[in-house]
Amino acid sequence: MIASRADRAARLISRPVHYAVLLLVHLELLLHPMKAGGYDWWGFFHPTADALRRIVLQYHQFPWWNPWSLGGTPLFADPQVAVISPDTLLVLLFGAVLGPKLALIGYTILGYEGTRLLCRHLFAREAAATRAEPEPAHPDRAGSPIPADGAEPSRPRAGQAPAIVLWFAVLPALLPALAGHLAVGHYSFVAFHLFPWLLVTALRWRRGPGWSVGLGVAAGFLALTYPHYMTVMSFSIAMVVIGYRLAGTRLRRRRVFRRERLLVTLAVSVALGLSLTRVCLSVHWLQRYRRPRGFYPMTIGLREGLTSLVVPFRSGRTDQVPIRPTTMGRWEVDCYVGGLSLLVVLAGLRQRRRWRFSWIHAAVPLLLLLAWTNGSPWAPSYWLRRAPPWSSLIIVTRWRLFACYFLMLAVVGSLAAIDGRGWRRVAWVLGALILCDVGFHV
Repeated sequence: MIASRADRAARLISRPVHYAVLLLVHLELLLHPMKAGGYDWWGFFHPTADALRRIVLQYHQFPWWNPWSLGGTPLFADPQVAVISPDTLLVLLFGAVLGPKLALIGYTILGYEGTRLLCRHLFAREAAATRAEPEPAHPDRAGSPIPADGAEPSRPRAGQAPAIVLWFAVLPALLPALAGHLAVGHYSFVAFHLFPWLLVTALRWRRGPGWSVGLGVAAGFLALTYPHYMTVMSFSIAMVVIGYRLAGTRLRRRRVFRRERLLVTLAVSVALGLSLTRVCLSVHWLQRYRRPRGFYPMTIGLREGLTSLVVPFRSGRTDQVPIRPTTMGRWEVDCYVGGLSLLVVLAGLRQRRRWRFSWIHAAVPLLLLLAWTNGSPWAPSYWLRRAPPWSSLIIVTRWRLFACYFLMLAVVGSLAAIDGRGWRRVAWVLGALILCDVGFHV
């Protein structure tokens, strides 16, 4: 009865509390709504938003072209400008400074809702298995029971997630690394907040046409807004997840693979229907006007990389951080999650006297390896940069945003596992400390 009351309270109270936390970390935007930002804010995004606003409101034209930038540049085809999106509506209503700030807060809340749904999908069953672990009748590679017809195993409803998962689902939505990019005006990185929706639909599309359409909507909206770094990287991760699940299904039953192929076709059709024109124009523009520098060699040592996870960068008078063989802005390197987060993940891996690894844990070192070096033939980024669209991603350190996200997902799962072992107070205290730590550095 006590647990059920806690779960009901979490469902009712946790969301308003999390909204308050998200608004608190954006307090600077709320206190100075008309103050323009520096770096790329005043150099690109504020002028571009003002140009879009003038074209629509003053000249009553569709914003295909920006005549005030460098003698004229594409606007609708620019991957860093989302013309058909809620951003444009807010810019038209509130101006070039306040509009993007309101859109940023909206994207943050949207990303939190996607993360909350993702955590409920991932950890409701795991928490139940920690309390009472049944023997699987027909385990797959992940150790989950599979019905005889080959369909995806049923999970508990989203509302059955334990209270600790609902309360600390806000952790992956608070990333100091992402906040560093947004602080210097990398506004197109708000597309990162759409990644949780893409990932959760990529995990659930096998359930039926509804989730398959949801996957298409998430992918289409992501490509329609900012087909930039975050979009390419999000699609790369989602395609790996979908491909892995399709390959596993094909090995099990061919008739099930045929059904899932139809669901994938439905998702692709919806995504292309939403974003085909936008993507084609952006690809044409990028092919016609290639980057003058196609390769940016960089290497972060293992010691420096691990230090960046537990120690926030203190740059002193300069914002540049030494990255062999050059320097970069601290916002391109910082991936702080805190030492306590790493310890909690390690504690959560040890369950029932054995180590439990999942694809979430495996994604963290792989993504960090992609982010920390691209100058050696043994590095995945060295070869990935040779093929489009990854060849246009010259700053590979931005993969670390997804590594931090998966790491914080692992923190939520570890807290649920610790809570399931009966150490409820320990889990809640650890979660509260991590929330304060990460929220402060955001």
